[in-house]
Amino acid sequence: MNYSASFINKVNPSFRDLFGFLYDLTALDLDLFVVLIKSVYPMTLEELSNEVSRDKSTVFRSLQRLLAAGICTKESRNLREGGYYHVYKSVELETLRKGAWQKLEQVKESVAIALKNFDDETQQFVQSRGMRILVADDERDMTNSYKLALGQRGHKVVITTNGEECLAAYKSAPNEVSKGSGLQTKRPFDAVILDYKMPKLNGIDVAKEILSLVPEQRIIFASAFVRDTLAESIKQLGQVVELMQKPFDAKALVETVEDRGIQDGLKRLMSGIDQLENLEGKQLTELFGALRLIQKARTF
Repeated sequence: MNYSASFINKVNPSFRDLFGFLYDLTALDLDLFVVLIKSVYPMTLEELSNEVSRDKSTVFRSLQRLLAAGICTKESRNLREGGYYHVYKSVELETLRKGAWQKLEQVKESVAIALKNFDDETQQFVQSRGMRILVADDERDMTNSYKLALGQRGHKVVITTNGEECLAAYKSAPNEVSKGSGLQTKRPFDAVILDYKMPKLNGIDVAKEILSLVPEQRIIFASAFVRDTLAESIKQLGQVVELMQKPFDAKALVETVEDRGIQDGLKRLMSGIDQLENLEGKQLTELFGALRLIQKARTF
């Protein structure tokens, strides 16, 4: 029997439902618990086995759960001919009552936390849906995967195949309030995903032009050349933009696009530091040193 569901759904739950719910007890656990409460004297394993008509090994395992829950105790008794045996008894009724109230308070706090997390997560989910995303990539297979993965999540995806076409689409799009950022900032797109290397204008040049128009525009680079992209973004743009290393799957794409948290973005970047830290270049060395200081100062 699922005592959690039984306790929650019953109009008039019994104490068995309550204790089964609070201590995650089975039907046999509760049967033994009731026997111990009713018994005036401590009982042996054999006596308890006879009382509930179950074998001693099964009853022993059940008793271990009651002991772990703190609602029964075990004592050692010496035998006249030598050796010892164990007896079991319920804790005092007042102790049971106080323990149950404490457990209920813990459940109440846990439910309140769970409801708050539910509100926060669903709000973020709602805010992340229906984003406007501009993609620039000259590989047809990649652009098809972008449109399929993001379109299934309810996002509006505009596909371009080179840098010039991307800039034209960006400049001609109407400004709207960005979704999910927590800021009432108007921009043509919630995110711009740029291939690092593409015809006519490369990703860095496109990003530089876009950021000159809308400095707070979110840029995500999709590149197989992580080192070059990172170094150039620092040199040409004066900032570190978000990076996705090709190849990546649809799940990674969606999670990156829909994650608008700055701290989460830093956390993802930190996870790759060990692999990128040995790259050459004074700028990269200084960058990673600064990011490590940021990581230590933040609590993720």
